[in-house]
Amino acid sequence: MIKQLTTYALLGLLSTGLTAGTPINESRTASSEARISLSAVTGKFEIVGSPDNQLTVTGTLGEDVSEFNIDGDADNWHIELKPIEGNNRMRRQHQASVLTISVPTDAELEVRTVSGEISLFDLHGSWVNAHSVSGAVTSDNVHPERLSIETVSGKLEVQGGGREETRLRSVSGNMDASDLRGRVNASSVSGIIAVSARQLEEADFETVSGRIQANLAPLDRARIRANSHSGSVDIELPQGTPLSLRANSFSGRIRSDFGGEVQRGRGPGERLDHREGSGQIRLEVQSFSGRINVTRAQ
Repeated sequence: MIKQLTTYALLGLLSTGLTAGTPINESRTASSEARISLSAVTGKFEIVGSPDNQLTVTGTLGEDVSEFNIDGDADNWHIELKPIEGNNRMRRQHQASVLTISVPTDAELEVRTVSGEISLFDLHGSWVNAHSVSGAVTSDNVHPERLSIETVSGKLEVQGGGREETRLRSVSGNMDASDLRGRVNASSVSGIIAVSARQLEEADFETVSGRIQANLAPLDRARIRANSHSGSVDIELPQGTPLSLRANSFSGRIRSDFGGEVQRGRGPGERLDHREGSGQIRLEVQSFSGRINVTRAQ
């Protein structure tokens, strides 16, 4: 299939008749499982799954955009907003791009921005990847096979995750993720990790100084690991969970509703090894100075 290219060159305003803040209303035929990618520096981007085999882009371009490109074919579309280079002041004070992008529900999606805000809705393809350095990322009813979201300092909010796997990464931004399932991997340096998951097969949580708050409903033989340096770890599990628990802290306190005797050595550290029932659900928690708390759901 012959590739199509649409380019709005905003630097050539006199020749094209376009101005900053140009309205965009573009559509392309897209296959049901097309690979669609978006790259931009700043702006607000809402990506919505649709039953139609169409890629549509509507909204307005920001004052910092030099070119707007749609390149590719029905199986692989790339949307790019090229910034005006060397104008940092404009980037801080400009009117940002605001775009709504409709894609096939089963499309594979990758979105990358620097400070742009990303909102994802109703996507159920093989995978969805979203990355923003300082912009917030939100998703609702996004259930691809694999979901991956990364941000450095932006807030991360997820309602529903990947059908098989969800990977969440943050440096200082807080994350709030609910209705996850399958395999979950969440890590942060100093941001709060707040997660709820059901039908959980495997989970890894890791932080340096942020808190871990996890409300989990694991499947049989699930494996759960949580690691923190100075942040507290709170794990809530259903009543009657057949738990095999191993918890260690160098100087933090350990408490568990599932019983067992907390062991204290000559130093400030504590450890707890306990098996509840068949012990099919394995939970391992490590902390240097953060508190460890394992509770039963009420």
